[in-house]
Amino acid sequence: MKGIMFKEELFSQVVFGEKTQTRRMRSVYTFGEELYLKEPYRINNKGEVEYKHMNLQTDSSIRWNSKMFMPARYARYFIKITDVRHELLQEISHDDCLREGVRVRSVPIDYPVCAHINRNARKNLYCCLGDDIDYNTPQEAYAALIDRINGKGTWDSNPLVTVYDFVKIEKP
Repeated sequence: MKGIMFKEELFSQVVFGEKTQTRRMRSVYTFGEELYLKEPYRINNKGEVEYKHMNLQTDSSIRWNSKMFMPARYARYFIKITDVRHELLQEISHDDCLREGVRVRSVPIDYPVCAHINRNARKNLYCCLGDDIDYNTPQEAYAALIDRINGKGTWDSNPLVTVYDFVKIEKP
């Protein structure tokens, strides 16, 4: 079984079912394939596996093993690929940005004209975890996210990517 890695904040969204799509620069998975999520882990003194994700210990001296080398036998979260397609990065739709983990934040509109007409007027702003910036469109938020993941200029270069839709599943 193959493993897949996500940035820590995106890993959480996959675990909680808030992220159900990912784009990769090269095609590595197939339709129907089941994958395990790689995460930082360690074997404690009792021989038990512990995971960094949602670990309540605040001891900064704990040394976690890299998720890159996590074997499948220690995995606790799994996904199944439900669709695979190719597209240019900048072709991402509004809805796909949300499936990728972009979040919507509804905020009041403060300028006087709108406040006079409708005191409850609101607008949507978009953000991604790990980023304190609000964006006007989900594509702007996703562009910032993909540049953080794959390096500055990734969005602007508009590469052909493989889009994977997935669902979280129980251990196969």
